[in-house]
Amino acid sequence: MSEPTRAARLAAAGLLLLAACASVPRGSDRLAQQAQTFVPPPGKANLYVVRPYNFTGSAGLYDLTLDFTEFGTLGLRSYLYGAINPGEHFLGSTVQGSSPNRLKFTAEAGRNYFFKVSPAWSFAGWDIDPLDETDGRELVKDYTLSGDSRFELLKEPTPTSR
Repeated sequence: MSEPTRAARLAAAGLLLLAACASVPRGSDRLAQQAQTFVPPPGKANLYVVRPYNFTGSAGLYDLTLDFTEFGTLGLRSYLYGAINPGEHFLGSTVQGSSPNRLKFTAEAGRNYFFKVSPAWSFAGWDIDPLDETDGRELVKDYTLSGDSRFELLKEPTPTSR
C-alpha cells in the first residue's frame, strides 16, 4: 500500500473515531438555567459532575450513581446537575468492563460541589476528582447539561384544568 493511501485511510479512521464520540441528549433549558445560577434551592446543596474531553475513552458513555442509585450518564463535554439534601453522599462512576469507583463526600446546605470524571491509569477505570468552585463554574458554563439525568426526569407536575 502506498504511503498516501495509508495516510488517507488513517485520516479517515481518525475522523470516524471522532464522529463516534459519546454524546447524550441535551438537558432542559429550565434545569440548565437553574444549574447556571449556582444558587442552591433553600435547604439544599448543588452537585455538578463534569466530563471533560479525553481522547482515551472518548467513544464511551460514563454512568454515574449518587448514593448507589442511578444519577445519569455523561457524554463528552457534558455535565450532570442536581440539588441534593445535606449530609453524606457517595458519588460513583462505572463503565462497562471496569470496576466501580466511588467517592464519599459530605454536602452542606447552601454550597456548590463540583467533581470531574476522567479515565484513570489504573484498574479502577475512572477517576472522580473534586474541583474548586472557580474551575467548576467555568466548565459548567462551557459544557452541555446532560438530559440523561435522574434530576431531569423529576419534572414539575403540569397543572390540570378544572
